[in-house]
Amino acid sequence: MDRAPYAVRAAINDPNYQGEDTDILTVNAVLPTVSTAAASNITATAATSGGTVSSDGGDDVTARGVCWNDTGAPDLSDACTTDGTGAGDFTSSITGLTSGVTYYVRAYATNGVGTAYGDEESFTTITAWTVNVVISPAEGGTVQSDESPPLIDCGSDCSEAYNDGAIVKLTADPADGYRFDSWGDGCLGDDSTVSFTVNDDVTCTANFVKIWTVQAAVSPNGWGYRVQRPGGGSSRRFIWTWRGLELGKAEGFNRTNRAPPRLKVL
Repeated sequence: MDRAPYAVRAAINDPNYQGEDTDILTVNAVLPTVSTAAASNITATAATSGGTVSSDGGDDVTARGVCWNDTGAPDLSDACTTDGTGAGDFTSSITGLTSGVTYYVRAYATNGVGTAYGDEESFTTITAWTVNVVISPAEGGTVQSDESPPLIDCGSDCSEAYNDGAIVKLTADPADGYRFDSWGDGCLGDDSTVSFTVNDDVTCTANFVKIWTVQAAVSPNGWGYRVQRPGGGSSRRFIWTWRGLELGKAEGFNRTNRAPPRLKVL
C-alpha cells in the first residue's frame, strides 16, 4: 500500500496557549536503497546472485530481484528475476546463460516512487564443451558415461555438455550378436572403456562388429568343407571349434585333395 507524505507538527503543551499548531517539516517517500550480492554457484549456463533492500524509502517495496545482460548497466528492460517484496535479503537464480560469456548483474527494488538499482557486479560463466557419441553400426551396442545417473546413455542420449577440464569415462557395451572392436574419431583404443579430459568439442565413435556363426560340414564323398555365413555366402576363413572350445582360425581348405583346413593357433 502506498504511503502518503506525512508532516511533523509542533505543538505547544500549555493550556493557556491560544495559537495554532504549526507544521515545521513535511517528509515525502524516496527510492528504496538496495545492494547487489556477488555471483556464486557459477556454471556454464547459470549462477546465483541476489541482494539486500536496506530501506524501503518510506513506501512499500512491491518488487525486487536482479537484472543482467552481457553489455553492462542492466535494468528492467533486460532479463530479470522477481524475488518477493519488502525490505531484507533475497536470493536470485540466474538461468539461460551461455558458456564462456561475461555477464553484468544489478539488484533492483521498486516502490511507489520508482525503481532503484544496486551496484553492478560481473561474472563469467564456465566454458563447456560438447561430447558426442556415435555408434557404428547403430544396432551394434550402447555407450554410457560413468556418472550416476549417466549423462550420456547412447542409444537414447548421445550428446552432452561438460565443463572445461572435466574427466569423462565412456564404456561400450555390445548388443547380442556383436562384439566391441575399437574407438574412433576423437577417442582411441580397443578397450571397451575409454577416459579423457575435455578441453574441446569431441566426437567418439564406438565401433562394433558382427559375430558370424560359421558351419563346417563333411561331404558324402570324403573330406571336403563348406563354410557358410548366416544369410548366405561363403568364406574360406572361420573359427574352428571342438565341443564348444575355440581351437583356432581356419585359413582355407583344398578341394582337390580333400585335405582338412589348416588351423592357425589363436
